[in-house]
Amino acid sequence: MAAKSYKEIYQDLVWPALAGNIIWSVFSVLVKNVENPQSAIFRFAALIALGVYVTYTYKKYDEGRGHPFDYFHAAAIIAYSIAVESNSDHMGWYTSILFLSASFGHWCGPWGNDCLVKCKTWRHILVGAIFIVGIVVYFVIPDSFCPLPNARIFLSILTVLILWAYLRNRIYYEWWK
Repeated sequence: MAAKSYKEIYQDLVWPALAGNIIWSVFSVLVKNVENPQSAIFRFAALIALGVYVTYTYKKYDEGRGHPFDYFHAAAIIAYSIAVESNSDHMGWYTSILFLSASFGHWCGPWGNDCLVKCKTWRHILVGAIFIVGIVVYFVIPDSFCPLPNARIFLSILTVLILWAYLRNRIYYEWWK
């Protein structure tokens, strides 16, 4: 039997484990927080947004790229979803790890479609900076602005996903051709 490639391992093992972890976390938030739904609503929404992102990127980029860096990003997503589900006291760290892993994926070159050939490095830097905005949103928004528990978790991931969806292809392919 021939050895499997990184892409085959990612498709056959890592992505299903990643998706299963997010689904498990979503249902755990629903089941464990029936007495206090206010605490769970933003964690639930953040996990759903994360699941949509993971599914979209998996389907858009040829069912997973399988670059070795994808394994690090998958581990960051899994750690983040477990932290959200368990309502960790250290959400800032998990949010930072998640967004930094995405930033480094763009800054160091393994991501960005065929941009290693087509695009300049500064475009990778701009796309990577989108994820830094999520860290800033999480740490800078005061609790008085988000009086509901866990609202910053959802706001940080929602901000990043909106910016990423809106700006990513514009930076790589539309602006500054």
